[in-house]
Order: sequence, then C-alpha cells, then structure tokens
Amino acid sequence: MPKPKIVSLPFDSSWVDFNEPAGALHKRLKRYEDPWYAHFVGSALPKSSCPVLGVRVAPIRQTVKEILAADGERFLDAVLYPPKTGRGPKRGKRSSLDSCEARIAVAFLIGQAKISFDKRLDAALAFLPFLDSWLLCDTLAGAIKPKASETSDLWEFVGLCRTFESEYSRRFALVTTLKRFVDKAHIAAVFDRLEEDAKSGFKSHTVSMAAAWLLCEAFVKLPDAAIRYLRRNSLDDATFNRAIQKICESRRVDGVMKEEIAAMKRVKRRPKE
Repeated sequence: MPKPKIVSLPFDSSWVDFNEPAGALHKRLKRYEDPWYAHFVGSALPKSSCPVLGVRVAPIRQTVKEILAADGERFLDAVLYPPKTGRGPKRGKRSSLDSCEARIAVAFLIGQAKISFDKRLDAALAFLPFLDSWLLCDTLAGAIKPKASETSDLWEFVGLCRTFESEYSRRFALVTTLKRFVDKAHIAAVFDRLEEDAKSGFKSHTVSMAAAWLLCEAFVKLPDAAIRYLRRNSLDDATFNRAIQKICESRRVDGVMKEEIAAMKRVKRRPKE
C-alpha cells in the first residue's frame, strides 16, 4: 500500500463562494484528498454513508477557518438554506454536501460561527438530515459547546432529537448527552431519558453503542449513581452487556471495580426444550 501523502496549502479564503457553497467547499477539500486515508476512514463507516475523500482533520479545520475569515454566518446560511431558484428537479435543490469531509466541515462551522445559540441550534436541526454515520453524529455533538447559560436550551434540543425516527438523530442526542450532561445536576434526568429510550427500543447497533458509551461515561464520573442504575433498568441485554464491556475496557476504572461490574453481565439462557 502506498504511503499516505500530507498536503499543505497556504491559508486562502478567496475560494469561498456564497452562491455555490457546497460545490466550492467540495473543490477546496478535493485538493487535500488522499486515497490511502480515504480507504482507512471509509472502512470504518457504514457502506451507505457518503463518499470519503481522505482529508485529515487539520486541513478540514483550516478550511473552516478560511470560511470564517470570509463570513461564516453567511456561508452557513447559504449551505443549509439554499434559496429556491425555480421549479423542477434541478432547481432550488438542497445543498448536496456530497462528501464526509464537507459535512464534517459544516459541523465544525456550526460550532464555531459567530451566531446566537438559538441560531446554532437551528443550524444543527437543519443539518441533522446530513448525518449518515457515527462519525458525523459524534463530530456535531462535539462541536456544539454551550456556555453555562445555554445548557438548558441544549438539553431541550437534545430532548427534541430523541423523538426523531432517524437513528443518527437519536445517536446525536445520546452522544451530546454524554459529552455535556453527565453531571450531578442532570444525571437523574439522564437516566430517566435513557429508561424511556430503552422501553421504546434502541432499534439499531449505532444507537445501542451510544447508550452503552453514555453509561460508561456516567460510571466513570458518577459511579454510585451509575451502578444503582445498572442494577435496575429496562435496557435490552445487548445494550446492557455493551455498557458492561465498555466499563471493563476503560482505563479510568480500577481493576477491583471492573471485576464487580463484569459479574453483572447478563448470560443468555437457552430456552427449555
């Protein structure tokens, strides 16, 4: 396999096009593409997800800084809310954002643009249909960093995302929760929501894994509250056992505690003949 190439371009925001933002973004990112890295990243994503160019995080971040230098808010509006220019299938079409890296760039932009938090959440809501992999869900969840005065708005937004049918909207809600709300003030409500989700079913591997990750994070930060929940919950066996496995694999949990947690693993029983 050929060695990966590292492409570096000088800082330049002249490429930013507010009339064709998605196309301009795609062309800019294509200059950084690497087939070797594309194969590496793409192999870890669902086959149904959008194409991967093979652009590393550093040049994506530089691209976002170039957009911000031009006008981040205007670009975000243009790419998420393209104006209708007429009728027919080829006119007034939603921006395609037809690569994983273009979507990562927009997720970063949602978090970094100088806009109100209400507008940031509106942009995140408009961006949800573009989520088609765990990578994009987790990127968007990490990009939105609320101030203390904004956490209640984010909590309500996460609650809204939990109600959507899309598995990736639901994963986004869980990952945002584990990143922003695993604390003493929210943990009881976090477990209440998790119970509601468990009773309706996680319905996909990617959502189940996010729930397990959330429980692992809760155990690391608030072990007493987490272990009480683990001893009494409505989680399906697969999600519960994934949570146990993640806790046991964590380097932030000591060996004695891991033995106690490992003993809680549910063993599937064979039906009686």
